[in-house]
Amino acid sequence: MLWINIVWLVGLTSITGGILVLVWYFVGLILEKLGFANIVFELLKMVVFFFLMSSSEQMKVFLKYLCNLY
Repeated sequence: MLWINIVWLVGLTSITGGILVLVWYFVGLILEKLGFANIVFELLKMVVFFFLMSSSEQMKVFLKYLCNLY
């Protein structure tokens, strides 16, 4: 049961991170064409922040499960 939860944690984090990076990439292309190249890096920082927050929330659930296991 523990390995199934680890696989779900890694899988969901990878999927959400991949989707966020794709959105950042395409929004960044549009912003660069419009001349807002300096905003692209700030947008990347926001994407990384939301990716880390989603993975930390999943990690909290996983750690809570581990604590209840023992």
